[in-house]
Amino acid sequence: MSQDIFDSEVIDRCQYPEYRYLMFMLPIVLNARIIVETGLGVGLSTVIFLEACRFLDACKLYTYEININKEDTLKARKRIAELGLTNWWTLIEKDSVEGGKEWNRGKIDILYLDSCHDTQHVYNELKAWEPHVRDGGVIFSHDSFPSIPVPETAKPLEAFKRYAKEKNYRVINLKTPQGMCFLIR
Repeated sequence: MSQDIFDSEVIDRCQYPEYRYLMFMLPIVLNARIIVETGLGVGLSTVIFLEACRFLDACKLYTYEININKEDTLKARKRIAELGLTNWWTLIEKDSVEGGKEWNRGKIDILYLDSCHDTQHVYNELKAWEPHVRDGGVIFSHDSFPSIPVPETAKPLEAFKRYAKEKNYRVINLKTPQGMCFLIR
């Protein structure tokens, strides 16, 4: 059952200050049923999406991670279990591009690309996943603004621009400390 009242203190505790409120509210505003994220890492975005899924109750997060047994992903999995969020989560050990090519679980409401940040890899993710996102769905990534001292982390924006140009879409890039870019279809 979904919660009628949600205390924002849950999100305030999330260690993702630049994006936590946006990432929590997007699924709720869209009344999302299916969210896909690529890359687990330490699970910061995963926990936020899962809190939104718990609030909605009928929402499911699918996370594609190429290696679910790395030290950081093991810690993330443990934390997610401790927070009681596993009912809304499916972790799939697979390359994210291959996952997009094989996806058959319905139209996606939110696609969050956060695996390998190489320009070609993000572009390949967009090609594989974008056809599965419903009309009015959201596709976004972060690390899209050259940050000091590591400007090469801004590769997702290059991929988003290339894909948008080919498809006659638009891109919105929010220049927060690390950046967040959206594909507008």
